Amino acid sequence: MLFTLNTNLVIMKEKLDHYIRSQSPNKGVAFDWDNLYLSLKQINNGKISNCTIPVSSALDPCSDSDHEIESHSFLKNAEISSYSPKDANNKKYQLNHALLVKIRLEKLVEFLYYAPKIKHQSNYRKNLKRSY
Repeated sequence: MLFTLNTNLVIMKEKLDHYIRSQSPNKGVAFDWDNLYLSLKQINNGKISNCTIPVSSALDPCSDSDHEIESHSFLKNAEISSYSPKDANNKKYQLNHALLVKIRLEKLVEFLYYAPKIKHQSNYRKNLKRSY
């Protein structure tokens, strides 16, 4: 059991990232759950350091509101674009990494496949209710 737990922790470690750099002078945030975000290993390994682009210059994907995030960026051809050329989010978080674009495209295709079926099902239920 302990071996399995340790193995899972090793696997999880590759999928977690510190939002605020956990090195000096912020060593206290290394074990703060609010400072750990899910991350793809491929993205995390090539992440731009906080010295180059500090987190204070980018939006926080977990605490900033959808409205605030959407007022700074938009989706175009499965890539995230910015309304401002100074926006650091795309660079900081590598939002247009090929892997993320591929995942976004897959999810968009899946949505486009299921959306008409859901709409059809919804219309069917409305008509069913009217008949009673």
